[in-house]
Amino acid sequence: MPISEARKRANQAYIDKQDEIKVRVPKGKKEEIKAHAESRGESVNGFVSRAITETMERDRENPINNTCIPRVVRAVAGEDYLLYCYFDDGRITCKDMKPLIGKGVFSPLVDPSVFASALTVMHGTAAWDFSGRCDPTDCVDLDPLTLYEQPAVLETIEVDREEPQ
Repeated sequence: MPISEARKRANQAYIDKQDEIKVRVPKGKKEEIKAHAESRGESVNGFVSRAITETMERDRENPINNTCIPRVVRAVAGEDYLLYCYFDDGRITCKDMKPLIGKGVFSPLVDPSVFASALTVMHGTAAWDFSGRCDPTDCVDLDPLTLYEQPAVLETIEVDREEPQ
């Protein structure tokens, strides 16, 4: 049965309201995608569109995964040159800085008060701002991936509590 002129106009009106994306996949993958879509009662286009929409929704709910490099959101100086880093995904790590203290650019950190007071977060990583002006030329920082790969720690908060009477 031939397609009527009205159906052709309706089809064209639908197409005019759509954007088109061409997707290339490795040889053989197209048939796999088609079979999967059919098993779900979907067209390939419907399945691909749904997969994209669901992935984008997941990414919006968890924006942390939108970057490959974890970001330090808080840095805390601990006892004996321990550096605690809090990351944007909730991970907390601890780096023992003693092997670096007093060497090269880390020489000013020999003083424990400088180690603690100059510590800050700059550009998504732990840094020591020696001038206090947030001047990157007067700071020393650590690679956030190196900090992220340190042993994870659990945060413990001591709370003063009155004993029940």
